Amino acid sequence: MGRRRGAIHEAVAGYFHRGTRGYVVIAERGTTSGTKRISFKEIERVAADRIILVNGTVIPLHRVLYIVDEKGNILWSRYSREGQASGEEKA
Repeated sequence: MGRRRGAIHEAVAGYFHRGTRGYVVIAERGTTSGTKRISFKEIERVAADRIILVNGTVIPLHRVLYIVDEKGNILWSRYSREGQASGEEKA
């Protein structure tokens, strides 16, 4: 029996393989904002537990906070409720 992939992996891999123009926002120590943007163009591949960049940098998926399109719209958020699209409010 195969294991179920995590929600973060499914989101990042899904948008990466669709050719989404945008970026992944990760938690980053040592920055004033505490975050860093990584363009999908910089990503070489998405593994089950990490993102591997073209320059060889490895980023664990647990650091991913958001996926944002090129216009700044949040496509996926670690903090959105399950079953609710990001950016939408429940009525």
